[in-house]
Amino acid sequence: MKNKIRLLKYLSSACFIIPAGWSFLHTLIYSPQYWVRDFIILVILSLPLIVNRRLFYLSFGILASIISLLITIIYAFKNTPNQIESSWSFYLLGLFLYLIIFSSSLTMIYIGTYSIEKRKFRLI
Repeated sequence: MKNKIRLLKYLSSACFIIPAGWSFLHTLIYSPQYWVRDFIILVILSLPLIVNRRLFYLSFGILASIISLLITIIYAFKNTPNQIESSWSFYLLGLFLYLIIFSSSLTMIYIGTYSIEKRKFRLI
């Protein structure tokens, strides 16, 4: 169980760090004057791996799940694709990516409620 939780920590953090790292790399190449903003976002999103505390995972997961759920709902009901087939595929791809981010934030909550010492799930 301990290795499973460790694997979940890295996978759920990677769902946040990889897009932020990609955005940081894109900013460095095409508009280097805004690299500080993306670097700060990258550091904030990598904080769960740096801090490595249960309550931090729990609070980060709750905050990220609320934000990602709102973004998913707004994206799902605001963007209505046209009848062109490519617009449907891009719509579903975007919805799938937002749902992956939502599920990884729920995984952060799952990690935050697990106590390694007691080997069970508890809130605090």
